[in-house]
Amino acid sequence: MPVSLEDVDLTESAIDPIIKQLEVHNMVKLGEHGINDLEVSRRILQRAVTSKAS
Repeated sequence: MPVSLEDVDLTESAIDPIIKQLEVHNMVKLGEHGINDLEVSRRILQRAVTSKAS
């Protein structure tokens, strides 16, 4: 079982659909304090893809 996003088989092409689903389900403010918006979510996903590639 993956324990971090780096361990998931995530590709750059998966990011837009993930962000779209978050938006569709109105999950636009995430995190413990509800301050992580969709741009923060996108950066987190992009970082996971980038760090896996390194």
